Amino acid sequence: MKKILIFTLILILSCSQAESILEKEDSESDSANSSNESIASTNDNLKSLEERLAKLESTIENNTLALSTIENNTLALENLSKAISSSGAISVENNSPLVVEIDKSDEEDYGKSPNNPVKSGKPMKINLMEDSLLSWGEEKISHTIYADTNATIEFEGMDEITIDTEKYHSTFPLVFGNSGWIPDSGIVKLPDTFPLSGNLQTLMKNDNILEFTHTIDCDAGGCDSIKKMLHGQTFEFEYIFK
Repeated sequence: MKKILIFTLILILSCSQAESILEKEDSESDSANSSNESIASTNDNLKSLEERLAKLESTIENNTLALSTIENNTLALENLSKAISSSGAISVENNSPLVVEIDKSDEEDYGKSPNNPVKSGKPMKINLMEDSLLSWGEEKISHTIYADTNATIEFEGMDEITIDTEKYHSTFPLVFGNSGWIPDSGIVKLPDTFPLSGNLQTLMKNDNILEFTHTIDCDAGGCDSIKKMLHGQTFEFEYIFK
């Protein structure tokens, strides 16, 4: 009986120790599993961060390339603008064929402004009748004309003008475009052309003033209403050339 009790006690102790060992192993196993889960979770987080970092780096790289492209395009535009400006300046300085000269011969101030003088090959037409009507009541009709040296003046609007022969700079007969030789009376038939560097310069008083007179006479017939109204009127003209 005593042996049975001892055996039973030993068996109980053995079972108790075995249970304790099993509980310890289970506890260690649960701890290991918990640790593994924690590590796995950390790995997932790191992987997610790495992916986000990679995307961020890619975005930054794309933005950098875009900025670089914009800077290059801006620089190219600036260089092109400078090249165009430089080319334009050279064209103006060298009087390049690309620079179109504006014809100002049809403008109202042609020959009446120092900025728009009468040029060679583009005569200025002066209508004496219009000048006389615009200057009605004045003792002398006076106008200033700006012209280049080789310019040509065409007088029209009247049948003839009388130039004072005593004011000629030359004692030789003068030849004009349409009227031929000027007779001793100094009467010039109009319309007529006067080159500034030729006979017009010879007729000028003090080298830059042309003076002449015209008396309207309707006895010869062919007078319009204006000439009939001005019959017998004498006009003095003065044109100052600069």
